[in-house]
Amino acid sequence: MKALISAVLAAAVLGSLGPARPALSAPAHSHGDARLEVTVDADKLTVRFESPLDNLLGYERAPKTAAERQAAAALLARFEGTPPLVRPDPAAECTRGEVSVASEVLTSPTPKAGEHADLEAVFAFTCRQPGRLGALEVGFFEAFPRLRRIDASWALPQGQGQRRLTRGTKLLKLSR
Repeated sequence: MKALISAVLAAAVLGSLGPARPALSAPAHSHGDARLEVTVDADKLTVRFESPLDNLLGYERAPKTAAERQAAAALLARFEGTPPLVRPDPAAECTRGEVSVASEVLTSPTPKAGEHADLEAVFAFTCRQPGRLGALEVGFFEAFPRLRRIDASWALPQGQGQRRLTRGTKLLKLSR
């Protein structure tokens, strides 16, 4: 009976942790810094980008003026635009799927006021050769001049790793 109770408790604790995601070393909210997580599950590649809104717009609140609303709309459109902010290694033969962008002060109909606001973008791809994914081309530094560094981590069938990207970096090599 004790073994059954222990197994049920262990399952409950592990289940409450949610799906495994790579560990990131960046603080939760630091101006100039962003985080990037890359995961592959079967033929699905997911790239998650998180950044303080200040890095992307220069402020962290709901837009107040017509010019700010236009800049916020352009920012949201940029994540789906051309050139793409994320391009997988051509050898992996990936096709871009949905791009979702969320920021409480930009995408919520009733944004909450607060000191810090972030943006999270998720890029989904389907890859014919996911085992050949060796790198990602990233365009975040070119698109967002206030961004100084990105702490990247990945979990792929061929291994896990972390790397810090700095201004001028265009390629995230997914190897140790």
